[in-house]
Amino acid sequence: MQVKSNITNSSLKEQLLKICECLLGERRFLYRKIFDLSYEREQEEERLGLYKSLSEWSQRVNTSSGAFVFLQEVRAKRQTITDALSVELKVDLKYGDVLLDIPPAGKDQVDDVFVDVGDRVKSIEEVSPMGTAVRDTFANWTRSVRIFLDPIALERCLQVEPTRAVLGIHCKNVLEAIQNPQHQIKFPPMQRTN
Repeated sequence: MQVKSNITNSSLKEQLLKICECLLGERRFLYRKIFDLSYEREQEEERLGLYKSLSEWSQRVNTSSGAFVFLQEVRAKRQTITDALSVELKVDLKYGDVLLDIPPAGKDQVDDVFVDVGDRVKSIEEVSPMGTAVRDTFANWTRSVRIFLDPIALERCLQVEPTRAVLGIHCKNVLEAIQNPQHQIKFPPMQRTN
């Protein structure tokens, strides 16, 4: 296997071998979903604001100049989330323990649906107002940002917070803090003057 012979960093090698084992062997090493920013009618504005912020970041990164810049940006975001979750949960998490899944911007739309009405083809919106309603509903229900944890890291986290629901709340708090522009402003420590 090329991972064993080509990767010299032992921590990275261990992580990659676990991923290979997960894909090719037993499923016990699969990452576990602990957070899903899914549609909740009563929190629609807050949820869509966070989703939009993450989606805009994803779109900016996906249209960046080259694969290397993309990988740097994604790695930095994953490290930021990992570090913030580690602090929030008071659990030692390392890079690779946390996966972030953000759907590509613009891919969650129902566009280009056409109906053959005999003598011509019309868009679904032209045929029925339900077309727009279906598109809007589909967009709201499919916009889902997810966070996954390595199963061993999940076990450590569950020792601190005994339920996945509580872990999900921590994930949401971390994402909101990271995406809030005020969070990114670093103020110097105040100096006392006598």
